[in-house]
Amino acid sequence: MLYSQSPPLAEKEWLTAEETSSGRSARDPDARSDLRSGRRPLKAPIHSPHPSRPNDREVTSDRPSIGRRMLRSLTRFSIAALIGVGATLSWQSYGDAAKEMVIARAPTLAWLLSISTTKPPVVATTSPDPMQQLAPLASNLDVVRRSVEQLAAKQEQMAQNIAKPQAVKRDIKHARETVRLNGYSAGTIVIKTNERRLYYVISEGQALRYRVGVGKAGMAWAGTSSIDGKYIKPAWQAPDSIRKDYSRLPPVVPGDSPSNPMGAAALTLSGGGQYAIHGTNNPGSVGGFVSHGCIRMYNQDIMDLYARVSVGTKVVVLR
Repeated sequence: MLYSQSPPLAEKEWLTAEETSSGRSARDPDARSDLRSGRRPLKAPIHSPHPSRPNDREVTSDRPSIGRRMLRSLTRFSIAALIGVGATLSWQSYGDAAKEMVIARAPTLAWLLSISTTKPPVVATTSPDPMQQLAPLASNLDVVRRSVEQLAAKQEQMAQNIAKPQAVKRDIKHARETVRLNGYSAGTIVIKTNERRLYYVISEGQALRYRVGVGKAGMAWAGTSSIDGKYIKPAWQAPDSIRKDYSRLPPVVPGDSPSNPMGAAALTLSGGGQYAIHGTNNPGSVGGFVSHGCIRMYNQDIMDLYARVSVGTKVVVLR
């Protein structure tokens, strides 16, 4: 059986044909080596005689502007903030329920969530009584009111304490004054109880007037007497009428004692020595109905009168 077979191409012819079909130069050593090794040569890349460069305008148009980039960043930040706020609100509203659901399905995460798996007991809420709520406030207001009243009382007392010495000084300054008094001879002492004034007649129709304290209601007296004794800072022994009211008084109070009611001097009156015209260590009592029948004067005034009168001076006491 005969087979027809085409004669093989010479190597040179084959190379020439391959080079022609591939479009490459026969002088390319790399191509030749590829052909010799039986590999099909790759097509050479097509290069432009002038390398292409990117257009500046195209590059500029492809890049986003600064304003767009800032807008994108601001938009992303706003979206993230809204998501965070929404998540926070959701967690505050449904956080406990979400924790309980997570713990029910994954108990091992309980320590991570740091909540108790037991629900707190439900306490029945009742609306508080408004009166009960206002009771502590009313109590506090009452305490404040009492404090204000006490403070006002203390301020009033202080004002009185300040005003009293000023009034005493004013009274002492104007205690002695020359006035007209008719009907009595010179050297006579006239006491007008209702006026709480003592007059010492110095001449016809003229007298020195002194401010004095007189007997309390029921203890004042009226009549005519005389001075039977003159004493400077005398010791004082309380009569029985006074001792009944002041049982704790000592038998005798020394003359220089601040508690001696005779003060700087005393002019005792006839009639048993029960009454006297004397000074005082309590100047605030002068000018009132304060004594058990004696006539009370400022220490300055009793010393002035003491120097003007003598034993036997007539004393007239009027209502």
